[in-house]
Amino acid sequence: MGSVVSGKLISYTFKSNTLLSRKRAILLLLLTHLISPYAISGVLDTPSSGVTSKSPRFPSVAQAFKVKWTYDGNFVRGEFTIAPGCYLYQDRFQLKLLPQTQSETITNLGKLDLPLGEMLEDPFLGGMHTIYRDKVFIAAPIIAIPPNSQPPSQIEIEAIWQGCAEAGLCYPPVHKTFQLSASKP
Repeated sequence: MGSVVSGKLISYTFKSNTLLSRKRAILLLLLTHLISPYAISGVLDTPSSGVTSKSPRFPSVAQAFKVKWTYDGNFVRGEFTIAPGCYLYQDRFQLKLLPQTQSETITNLGKLDLPLGEMLEDPFLGGMHTIYRDKVFIAAPIIAIPPNSQPPSQIEIEAIWQGCAEAGLCYPPVHKTFQLSASKP
């Protein structure tokens, strides 16, 4: 009887090892298949995964939105160059004169002058928004008191803007300060 029990144990162990070896072989085969480039492109390119091997590469915020500022003593002007496939929101522009540059002759910047833009039903913020593509020029007047006083030759402004890439990325708002010197007429 001892040998029978022993035989069953050996047989059982042998069957378990065979079954375990088969499972390992199948698992290894599946993993090898899933890791292959062909399998990865097929698995990841499914619409439900949200990730594809052809995912777009997004420009940095500095590459997507380049800005050049000018100051002539009467106006602060910004020229934004917007990368292809990107856009800026009209209602996300803010411009303010920093307190350390306010003097007795300047109280603030006037209302920001923004051009008409394109209406877009926005997938990121929801609802309709006015946006700019390609290039946009903005301006704000310098409000001086007394009215005929000389503006300072240098000012410091804080500018805020935000935009998105159409391929599926909304950039966080950009907050930057700029020191501007009055250009000579």
